[in-house]
Amino acid sequence: TLQGRSGFVNSIIFSPDGKTLASASDDCTVRVWDMSSTKTKRVYTGHVGGVKQIAFSPDGNGIVSASSDHSSGTANPVTEDSLRMIGIHSTEVVAAIYSPNGQMIATASPSKVRKYSAQSLSKRKSRMTDWTINCLAFSPDNALLYAGTRDGLVMTFTTTKLEVNSRVRARKNSINALKYSPDGEIFATASADHTIRLWEPGKSSHLKELDGHSAEVNTVTFSPDGLLIASGDTGGNIWIWDREAGVRLQRLRWNHLRVTSLDFSPYLPLLVCAFKDRTIQV
Repeated sequence: TLQGRSGFVNSIIFSPDGKTLASASDDCTVRVWDMSSTKTKRVYTGHVGGVKQIAFSPDGNGIVSASSDHSSGTANPVTEDSLRMIGIHSTEVVAAIYSPNGQMIATASPSKVRKYSAQSLSKRKSRMTDWTINCLAFSPDNALLYAGTRDGLVMTFTTTKLEVNSRVRARKNSINALKYSPDGEIFATASADHTIRLWEPGKSSHLKELDGHSAEVNTVTFSPDGLLIASGDTGGNIWIWDREAGVRLQRLRWNHLRVTSLDFSPYLPLLVCAFKDRTIQV
């Protein structure tokens, strides 16, 4: 168990080399751990509201945060001790991610998507939407930005102009998380209706539905080899699934509290889980 948070942990993610773990918390900080010692390496302050998401750049030399204080921040987790704020939305920022090529940063408030240069941190494009955005993901080729909405839509925007490219009715309930597989062949959506669905990019109907959670699914992720899927719900349940067969392999449960975030180590057989009790389980 990784301790040290004074607020609920909303997001966790391994660095690409697996040596560090970053977390975002309602205590307004981003914390980075050395996984070899499980000790804190850095604590980033600067946000005045809870930090909702944290993401690493593909080379591991950047992190970007999304906060309820309407801002996003970025830093080099190897050399920098403070966050640089890169933009102010008119309301909370719910998502912040890097593109697979590391050249773009995308952020989202419930009603707006923004794109920044990851190098200059200048805003390049923004787009208002009529749908309430919960989560973001880039396509593996960097051409599209995916957004999951509270209305059950999966939307795509072109990354050049942030124009709406497609809208697919994924569910009637909220899409809480959206994640691409490591091979880029499919993506998964986690929904408030207790299910996970697997999709082929560009298709309007899903490949598989993973059904078994008894509560709202908040988070979903793939193992590094893409063969396993992990999902967590508001009832404290974590399920491990066989991606190809679409069947449940294992159930993990530490407590009855909401699972807020999951991530597999890139190189070790580890799954890290964050809960609404200020703890991170490894």
